[in-house]
Amino acid sequence: MTGTDLAAVLAGARLLPVLTVPSTATAGLLADAVAAGGARCAEVTFRTPVAERVLKEMAAHGGLALGSSWMATTDHLRRGDYEDIRRLTAEAVERSMT
Repeated sequence: MTGTDLAAVLAGARLLPVLTVPSTATAGLLADAVAAGGARCAEVTFRTPVAERVLKEMAAHGGLALGSSWMATTDHLRRGDYEDIRRLTAEAVERSMT
């Protein structure tokens, strides 16, 4: 995602929910509720062991641009299994991976 893409996603966004989701069971419903409340994007923290799966579940529901505030290891980015997740990644993290 480029800086321009990030600016487009955040344009007009007055709120950026930061979520710590302990269970994948509620991820889809949470994505729907956050989008229904008018949010355009959300950040999922990597404070739980299921955060990666939560991001995938939330992405499957659409309607939100998703980001993550922290990656447990750089291996999460290297594996490449985030292609189905629209995430907002800090340029510093991207540069550190190249």
